[in-house]
Amino acid sequence: MPVLEIAISEDPDPGQPFGLMLDALDALQPDELYVAAGVAPAFALFGELMSIAATRRGAAGAICDGYVRDTEKILALGFPVFCQGSYCRDQRYRGIVREYRIPVAIGGVSISPGEIIVGDADGLIVVPKAAEREVFTRALASARQEKRAKSALEQGVSANEVFSRFGVL
Repeated sequence: MPVLEIAISEDPDPGQPFGLMLDALDALQPDELYVAAGVAPAFALFGELMSIAATRRGAAGAICDGYVRDTEKILALGFPVFCQGSYCRDQRYRGIVREYRIPVAIGGVSISPGEIIVGDADGLIVVPKAAEREVFTRALASARQEKRAKSALEQGVSANEVFSRFGVL
């Protein structure tokens, strides 16, 4: 679930001090990702309490084009959060969620609601809806080749021979 975060320079509406952030958190569906994009200023876009709220809604994780806070507590929860780093300042009086469930961009990559995002310790990829079948078919074929290459390398086959046979290394 992409959300558009914006920086603010004046006090927010007292009835919505975080803009639509609380509504966005409450609207999370099982297996969705909270994807915060729009700004990456000197405040955290996500923290421990947001992680607890997202976890209770069944969310799969969060992606922040910026910082998070409460890192140790988020790690203790086991809730996957991808971000640019940690920062102690929260977003109150600094930023608000303007909209959610809209297309956003992070690092020049467009992310639309409902698209599949796959991530691990090496990073994230966004799979456009129109390419899902092709991407996963190719990914599975590549994984099979890498498994064969790994087995050959473990058996002592040279890197040159493995690449020649499997086309991967």
